[in-house]
Parts: sequence; C-alpha cells; structure tokens
Amino acid sequence: LQEQQRQRVLQEMQERQLCISNGGTGLHSGECGRRYRMFHGTSISAAKVICAQGFQRSSNGMLGPGVYLSRDKQKAQVYAARKGTVFWDPGVILECMVCTGRVKCISFQGGLQQTWSSNGYDSAYVPQGCTLGGIAPGAMTEDCIFDPKRIHVMSRLPL
Repeated sequence: LQEQQRQRVLQEMQERQLCISNGGTGLHSGECGRRYRMFHGTSISAAKVICAQGFQRSSNGMLGPGVYLSRDKQKAQVYAARKGTVFWDPGVILECMVCTGRVKCISFQGGLQQTWSSNGYDSAYVPQGCTLGGIAPGAMTEDCIFDPKRIHVMSRLPL
C-alpha cells in the first residue's frame, strides 16, 4: 500500500513538473489548461520515433490538423491493433499527459469542426456517443491537439 501511494505521489510530481518547466507554461505556448491522461495507439516503430523526436501534427483528419489521442484506452487499443498488423512491428499504446489549453467541444458536423485551431483553440474534443464524421453512436472520446509540444509521453503499454 505504501509503495502504491509513493508511486502515485511521484506521478503527480512528474505531471506538475511537465507544466512547471519552461517558466510555468510547459514546453508549449499559451496556457496549460486542464491536463488529462490520454492514449495514442500506433506501431512500435512509430512509437520509437515519437519517443525520440516527439509527435508530428497530421495534416488532416476528422478534426483537421493535429495529433489524435483518446482519453479512452480501449480506443487507442483499436488503433494500435490496426497499426501493428505485422509480426515484426506489433501495436503499442503510448500513455501521455496532455495539456489541453483552450478546448473546443465538437459535437456536430460543420461549424468549427475543421477550423478550431485557427479560431483560438488549442485542442478539440469529441464527446462519447457523438455521431460526428461517421462515428457510430456510443463511440469513444477523441481529442485532437494542435501543438504536439502539449503532449508528453509517460510510458509505452503493450497490447
């Protein structure tokens, strides 16, 4: 029990240090906003590059450019399983701490779905059960973070 408490305190300290570094704003520009534990499913080879060089913003997607993660580990597992389809490069989940900054909730198609980042938002969030972009009702959450420096990899989790 004491070891679990110690690990929890160490993790909380590590999370706080992420945003205390670089003058109180983390490695990113703007306010940290709320911090969430999120997951990113990918292949092991891609995870190695991400851990060495950081995330790279995609040029497009359901929510426009950004790095896509989920607060739901199961959703990341689905992506990791798709990405790791060959035996020499299996899937993996990156567990991350994310400073969300100013968040735009996207719950319907249109509006700021693709343009939130050019309208003063740091991240976009699709809530669970949203039918946006062909996601079936009951689907899991999805986040899109514009600035990859807001994402800090904490660990790699095997499938």
